[in-house]
Amino acid sequence: MPGPVTESDRLENIIRSHVYPEGGTGWRRISELPVAEELMTATGKTPSPSSLNTVSSSKDEYLRFHYGVLRHEGVEPLRRAVQIYKSAPDMAESTETCIYTEVFVRGVNIIRLGSMVRVTFSAVRTRQLVNWPASQRLVPGTVVALSPVPDNFQKRCIVAVVTGRYDEAINCSETPPPLDLEIRDPEVAASIMEPDQEYVMIEARSNYFEAVRHVMEGLKQAAKEESPFDKYLTKGAKPIARPACLSRDHPSLDISSLYHRVDANIEPLKIPAQGDIPEHIENKTGLDGSQVVALQSMITKELSIIQGPPGTGKTHTSMAALKVLLSTQPVDVPIIITAQKNDTVNELLSRCHKQGVNFIRLGGRARNDAVFQRTLFNLRAIHRGKARRRDQFQKRLDFLKSQAKILLQRCFPPFRQQLMLPEHLQVVGLITLRQCASIMVNWNGSLNTIAGDVSRHPFGPWLGNETLAIGPHQSIHVPFISDNGAGEVLGSEEGEHNSSTNIASTRLALTRVFERINDITRELKVVRWQEDIETIQESGARIIGCTTTGLTKYRGLIAAMQPRVMMIEEAAETREANITAALFPTLQQMILVGDHMQLAPHADVLELSKPPFNLNVSLFQRLVERGMEYSSLHIQRRMAPEIRRLLSGWYPLLVDHDCTRAQDAVPGMGSQRVLWFDHQEPESANRYASKFNTFEAGMVAGLYKHLVSNGTRPSNITVLTFYSGQKTYIENALRRTCQFPGRQSTDGYEETGPEVQTVDGYQGKENEVILISVTRSPEDRRKPDAGFVKDLRRAIVALSRPRRLLVVLGDAQNLALSSARHIWGGVLDKIGSWRTEYIPIFCEAHGTEIHISKPDEWEKLASEGGCGVACGRREIVHGALCDSICRGAPCRELAGSMASNVPSSHSVRSSGEGHVASGPTSLTAEEDLLDLRDW
Repeated sequence: MPGPVTESDRLENIIRSHVYPEGGTGWRRISELPVAEELMTATGKTPSPSSLNTVSSSKDEYLRFHYGVLRHEGVEPLRRAVQIYKSAPDMAESTETCIYTEVFVRGVNIIRLGSMVRVTFSAVRTRQLVNWPASQRLVPGTVVALSPVPDNFQKRCIVAVVTGRYDEAINCSETPPPLDLEIRDPEVAASIMEPDQEYVMIEARSNYFEAVRHVMEGLKQAAKEESPFDKYLTKGAKPIARPACLSRDHPSLDISSLYHRVDANIEPLKIPAQGDIPEHIENKTGLDGSQVVALQSMITKELSIIQGPPGTGKTHTSMAALKVLLSTQPVDVPIIITAQKNDTVNELLSRCHKQGVNFIRLGGRARNDAVFQRTLFNLRAIHRGKARRRDQFQKRLDFLKSQAKILLQRCFPPFRQQLMLPEHLQVVGLITLRQCASIMVNWNGSLNTIAGDVSRHPFGPWLGNETLAIGPHQSIHVPFISDNGAGEVLGSEEGEHNSSTNIASTRLALTRVFERINDITRELKVVRWQEDIETIQESGARIIGCTTTGLTKYRGLIAAMQPRVMMIEEAAETREANITAALFPTLQQMILVGDHMQLAPHADVLELSKPPFNLNVSLFQRLVERGMEYSSLHIQRRMAPEIRRLLSGWYPLLVDHDCTRAQDAVPGMGSQRVLWFDHQEPESANRYASKFNTFEAGMVAGLYKHLVSNGTRPSNITVLTFYSGQKTYIENALRRTCQFPGRQSTDGYEETGPEVQTVDGYQGKENEVILISVTRSPEDRRKPDAGFVKDLRRAIVALSRPRRLLVVLGDAQNLALSSARHIWGGVLDKIGSWRTEYIPIFCEAHGTEIHISKPDEWEKLASEGGCGVACGRREIVHGALCDSICRGAPCRELAGSMASNVPSSHSVRSSGEGHVASGPTSLTAEEDLLDLRDW
């Protein structure tokens, strides 16, 4: 009779349910990975539709819809890419399709994830050389399709996922690196162990499969579980209930942890569980009124939705709520913190570190040292001595690797031994001794006598004509795994002179080996997660941080920790399915923090962002628009009031904190807070149709140089644009203009020059000075076109990033006459006289205003930020008038009267920091430096 189920047993059962998921029925039987047949189909299958804000009839229907939409996004870009190539196999790469030729199998890399196929390839179809270490091509997690040459996807297609790209193995950055590919079916993986067979490999530019693969797996798990949040997602339940841990017997909650100073004599600070909040709470916590209301919701409701307009302190409020929740939750049950972007997760964890809260980071690369030291990867190394059970499985895996090496050496034997014998299969345990004897009973020949006659081989009756000729310089490789687990692929030099081998027997043998290896690696995953749980528990972590992708990638591990609270930052930018797939059955509280007026989730397949699919509608937005109760923050502490007023049409309740009125002006720009530089210089497009405007890039570079010369730190300037093509042009223009001084990033690493970002990559960030390059300005003035600039959310993000100075460079008439006029018309009205056809800059020393309307006019400025005339100020020490050229604000040792106005013809060429920057100087936008998702 089995004994009682222990806590350890329960944890193992949770983990195993994720590592060995049940097949299920209906949509749960459909593979997450694309299958060959659908990639070779001329027309894709559209997922079943749904409607925004309607209540699903069942949880299964709700999950089925999200699974179908995500799977279509994961499959459709690659299907289209394959079809484009299939229609013209000799084509060069296109905007949708990456083509790699001369793909050859070079070995098998056996790592803890399983058996990976090592391949090499050529990138001759690219339109220019690729800088592979900086490239986003073929990154781990990318799904690709392969087909033998010359079949070219007519009859055969192999689906694989990139698991490794070894940039360190190449001597030149432009040489394509070796790849490891995961092929799920061991039989298919074995079938391509033909080193002289050439393949073509296709990648879709717009698709990153890893982003949806784990979410789809999580949705299948969610279908088997019950969650207290199901009623809100599928039934639209209202009002929102209290969490299970907070009974109605508790009319108030202790928030004494938010006191500014801890004093044993101070009475406990309590907040009502519902209803009006006493005014003294604000004074004693340092939170404003709207933040206190949000705090009440976050700690007392099962589902809390907090909208934080720009600059209102969303993160500050979240940290206050987190502090209270940590004081009320069991110490052995961690709280989950998650966000869409790695940077946001790291920022939250960094704040936890500063408050002395112990945490652990799952996945991601953290450049912040405090966060990096608390990654699971590092903590594993500390606890490595306790991995005895895993070591047992590792030994079994090592044994299988040695078997695989022997097998492949004998499958591809030396020249004199051209065909595999039954005894080779018996040695590695693929057939029994009796089976081997049965095959050998009618044959007593020698290898030499059968070299030219396959029919006389013991496998002859099975083979027929299926023999494979091996070229004289080909080999099969099997790895030994290095200590770091990366894998080292070693070759069998004996196999270099093989002339033929038995295809059928080889496939049979390799299939069996791969199956056994995959079984062991799954068991290793179970054991590894069990050890990880012990590591997390022993570390005393109160917080687990990861991205929303990590929520599902590590779902089994997190579920086994049985969390009760999950806080989701950037919730309005996160796909609904990512959250739904991570609603662990033990969760009692979910907190969504975001702003549905800012950036929405991204859809790789355009039609999925439109009704009836609405992939770009977050759970946050859907619940708000359905009428679910939510709290909104109202007091902003970031933008100067002149900047904030540009947003008043979208945030009518947003008001300024007093601190925003006390911000210093930006040196060299007078008292200006907002400026729109208006022009009509035409745009261009690169070969991938991303827009750029060389005129704006030149103006941005000159303005940046002027700001730095007048004392603004490079790290305090950010340049934003709506197009990745323009981002690259601006970066190159800045390199041409000046030598970047070093600057410290927020993660503590030294960087160079200003930060240049697309708007989509800058949500959640801010800076002292923001320069926005609108880019769009059509050459044909009869056809106004705003492109990406007509997106309201992007406009809000772009305009709300600065603290002290906002400069917009763009064609105002184009926006006012285009389909974006409903967005930008109101902005231009509020800007009013701040809109000019020049950039007005100021000499701090002489109070002189200078107008710059073309990029080459920046050359009229003096070398260090002044206006270029004789200084005219009296030296403090000697009392004589300074006759040096004006150097503007940095001339601190001088005092006295100001000189007269600067003659418009007087100019001195500016050298910025004194040197021309090294590095790329061409204005040609380099491929693979672009963020293709921003197109």
